Amino acid sequence: GVVAASAGNHAQGVALAGAPDCLAPATPGVNWSYCHMEGARMARAQLGGANLSNASLVGADLQGAHLATSDLSYANLGAVNLHAADLRATNLKGAVLHKADLSGSDLSDADLSYANLTGANVTDAILKDADFSKATWIDGRLCAAASLGACQ
Repeated sequence: GVVAASAGNHAQGVALAGAPDCLAPATPGVNWSYCHMEGARMARAQLGGANLSNASLVGADLQGAHLATSDLSYANLGAVNLHAADLRATNLKGAVLHKADLSGSDLSDADLSYANLTGANVTDAILKDADFSKATWIDGRLCAAASLGACQ
């Protein structure tokens, strides 16, 4: 019985340590993985290094938000306002950015491989060294592998 209890406690501890807290306030490093935050109002939020992987933020307002080095992989960011957001070195692999407003945002060194950018607004966005490998570009075409800084 002791071994089983010990193993159970260990597994529980691991789950608690890495568990997302969908009610946690917007803070750097917050874990909102898999959270449903459609339409959330988080303009200028400080979310550097946050885990938003697989989260749904459809229609959310993240204008001017600081999301540098955050994990937004496979997140649904459809129609999200990311105007002037800091997305430097952000993981957006496989993210849905359909009709998202990325105008004036900084996507330097961001990973947008396999992301869907159909209908997104990238006017005046900084795309320096952003990885668009196998991404679906704003006009619906598939970017080539090793597309850095632009869809090739």
